[in-house]
Amino acid sequence: MKYTDGHEVTLTTDLDLYAVWEKAGGTSGTGVLSFDANGGGTMEPVTGLADGGSYTLPKNTFTKDGYVFIGWTYTQGSTSPDYQDQSSFYTYYVGTSKLYAVWAKREEVVCISFDANGGGGTMDPIYVKSGERFQMHANTFTPPEDKPYHTCNSYGILKSPDTSSTYIFSGFYSFTEDTTLYAYWTPPKDQSIGGASEKYKGQMVWSPGVNIQDGDWVLAYPETNEYFAEWKPDCGWYDASQGTFNFCWAASASNVIHWWLDMNKDNVDKFFTLQNKSTPDFSYAGKGQSKVFALFVEKWRANIGGFTNIGFNWFVNLDDNESVQVSARGQAAYFKDVFGETLLSESLGGPKRRYFNEFIVNALDNNRLITMGERNMPPAAMPLPAGASSLMKKATFAPCIIPIRPPTGITVPKTKSYPSAKSPSNTTKTGNSTWKQKTL
Repeated sequence: MKYTDGHEVTLTTDLDLYAVWEKAGGTSGTGVLSFDANGGGTMEPVTGLADGGSYTLPKNTFTKDGYVFIGWTYTQGSTSPDYQDQSSFYTYYVGTSKLYAVWAKREEVVCISFDANGGGGTMDPIYVKSGERFQMHANTFTPPEDKPYHTCNSYGILKSPDTSSTYIFSGFYSFTEDTTLYAYWTPPKDQSIGGASEKYKGQMVWSPGVNIQDGDWVLAYPETNEYFAEWKPDCGWYDASQGTFNFCWAASASNVIHWWLDMNKDNVDKFFTLQNKSTPDFSYAGKGQSKVFALFVEKWRANIGGFTNIGFNWFVNLDDNESVQVSARGQAAYFKDVFGETLLSESLGGPKRRYFNEFIVNALDNNRLITMGERNMPPAAMPLPAGASSLMKKATFAPCIIPIRPPTGITVPKTKSYPSAKSPSNTTKTGNSTWKQKTL
């Protein structure tokens, strides 16, 4: 029996495994592929090829004054290549064992560059004739450090991990101008495989500024050994009450906005001073007395549910889009001059074990905070959260009401600053209390 690299095996007895080696570049054989510069020069042939085997072509080393290399062809003198430089889709046949270089003037071609988009490594650009179809290169980048199980099978034209891919490997495409393609990283299809982590296991981690003493904990449910801590002055976290409103999402957004404003108070005051404005009254006067939450109630006229991330974006910089109630559009975005149109937070469906644990470790490593939430869950179904509801990319907030001891959160990229802001850190709080928890 043969196991592939990364294969997970459940053992019931000792097992000796032996490495299986194959010749680099594909199936081994006796075939030889030679290269012709189509104008002079030499290049080392590739040996050990098997008839019908698939291989990646080596990097071209030929040069021609006044021309750029655009690929290889089976036909000498052809002006259209069958393969691009370093193509990973070459199939060797004994009857077609020579490839000829194809050249073109620079003004006739466009340059296609490749960006790892957070991943590792580099890929050489390729040149193709403007408007001529070619087969898209496969990725040779390594995954981002915080997404070790992600794969890249396509590229996009925007440098964003959330942009849908456009150009799939081995597909045929054409371009009419120089273009940079960005690797599109996707999570594994089965995110439950593996993912256990020993890092931070059993540790208690709180956000900076949070002050909860051992004596603050109250045993709420002896049968499940669950504790909670009520809000009190100087505890470092906030508890906006939604009252009779269907606004748990806004209460959660208010909680983390208060925390974020407090952690960045000097920068916030400086920002408004530079604008010759007084700092708005975003005060918190005690449990259930939040001026930020009152702002939500005033501006969001429809008493309906929503999403905490949308509320956070609205307050900070994105108050005029279709996700915002009409009555609230153009009524906030207090820090748009700092963050511009950058999407600071977004919703993420509940990831499975490995993907979730990667988020947790990355969040703790980078001193960040997230929210947890449940969706469309009747009260009887609330012993566990439905899943992670908000992935914060730049800044985060406290979770919506979850009447349990939830797991710690999902990672988010660092908060932008003006001129320097503290990044949210990782803890979990509910709308009415904060729950004691252990990570992983």
